[in-house]
Amino acid sequence: MRLNLKTGILTLVAAISLVACSESYPGLLYDESESKATNTEGLDSANLVPLYVYVNKQSFFTVTATPGDGQLPSGVTRGIGSFQPITSPTDEKGNPIVYTEEDSLRYYQTNFRLFAFRDGRYATTGSAYPAELANDPDMTWTLLAEDGGHRDPEKLNCLVDGYSYYAGLSSHLDNNSGLAPEVKNPLCYGTYQDVGYNFFAYVSDDLEASGSTVHRTRDSIYYDVTLNGTQDVMCGYAPKLTADVLDERYSQVELTPAERSRVLNIGNYSTYAAHRNIDPYVDVFHMLTRLQFRAYPGDETATGTTIDSIYVEAPNKGKFIVAHRDPTKVGLYLDTIPGRYYLHEKPEIVDSVQADSTTRRMLRNSVMMPAGKYKAEWKDAYWIDKAAHKAVPIFERDHIDVGASMMLPQSPEFVITICSTYIDATGGSHVMKSHYRVTAGSLGENPDNWDEATQQYVFKRARYYTINLAVYGLQPIEVIANIEGWKEGGEIYIDPDAE
Repeated sequence: MRLNLKTGILTLVAAISLVACSESYPGLLYDESESKATNTEGLDSANLVPLYVYVNKQSFFTVTATPGDGQLPSGVTRGIGSFQPITSPTDEKGNPIVYTEEDSLRYYQTNFRLFAFRDGRYATTGSAYPAELANDPDMTWTLLAEDGGHRDPEKLNCLVDGYSYYAGLSSHLDNNSGLAPEVKNPLCYGTYQDVGYNFFAYVSDDLEASGSTVHRTRDSIYYDVTLNGTQDVMCGYAPKLTADVLDERYSQVELTPAERSRVLNIGNYSTYAAHRNIDPYVDVFHMLTRLQFRAYPGDETATGTTIDSIYVEAPNKGKFIVAHRDPTKVGLYLDTIPGRYYLHEKPEIVDSVQADSTTRRMLRNSVMMPAGKYKAEWKDAYWIDKAAHKAVPIFERDHIDVGASMMLPQSPEFVITICSTYIDATGGSHVMKSHYRVTAGSLGENPDNWDEATQQYVFKRARYYTINLAVYGLQPIEVIANIEGWKEGGEIYIDPDAE
């Protein structure tokens, strides 16, 4: 994506389908010929160079901040889930995309946080550069923060950060498909032409940004995180200016051989490069994988069954590095202790009264999935020959979407727990809990699921997987230890009643 930055008795049978990354998190499309539109009022154009940042074409889903409200353990907050793009008419396969008010609101509630810091040491002997540039860059220095840090008005270490010392500069999408930073004065580069900077962007609005949760050290900035299944964790950086990057991303920029040589010698984004329309493109990556759940009626007894909750146990605490002297180290690092991720509801659209007394449509943060809501109803129309007990195949019947998506850390397997209630013909209530182990390896030798780092198949970050549930009433428990088999197209259906 390119964004303009203007300065147990029930059996629920699991099946998994894999969808390509671009379908999982559809990209937002922009007019790449759009001129740079930023607030440059008050800039002395002879001495200051306006600063522009772009987020490279990626797809994303968004979160928003809220305090705990009793639906979750104290202090835990929720996001507003995944969303579709609002400008692309079709998906990767050419199917039309239907956009809703929810999609549009989610799009505009996304909050990008930005940092930029000097990228290394610069020789100062015999030059006009100040001595500080000969030191390693120090991320405790700040340009804008009003509540801490070493002030850096000359941008010797810090080029971009937020007004809070514990968060990057806040930016939101505007009506012109651009990112508008919340700044009091225009953003611009420093006065030292050949000093390069690393640019970072991240999205994780509901993580608390305070002195107790955010650590800003000389070499990195990171959050202490606790995930619950609704948060997006997404971050990235602009790649160094190598010959390949110049050729691939800036082929439209006309440079003389001397200019090209100087840009490559600096090797990063600088006042000199910006003068020549070489602005940073930040590659932002998803740190999580995503599960979504669908329920189908397995037989006539399904009508008496409600799905009350779904959860997965996986590591959920760790460190989210959003800026680092070595940009390749940004990302999510979780410990090995498992926590519980619960499936939540889709967010509710509400009318929110603003500070200026106007009313704005907003997405309220998602809450825990309520018990008793989701039922996969049986229909007599599913019978092909009732006497012969022949019906439409289970996964060709109507389904219901259960809750919102669940965002989880990349893993080779998940154990999914489904809690449900069955009401029998006499009105008797049966509360049940079933566990299902699903593994990425059982999806077959799909290169999209292969993780080079661990040399195994995983439920990969930046992809989503659909868990299809065949719902029955009272029936012996069957725990699936694995999902076996592979069908072309990426879907696996398992039904213990099938012959």
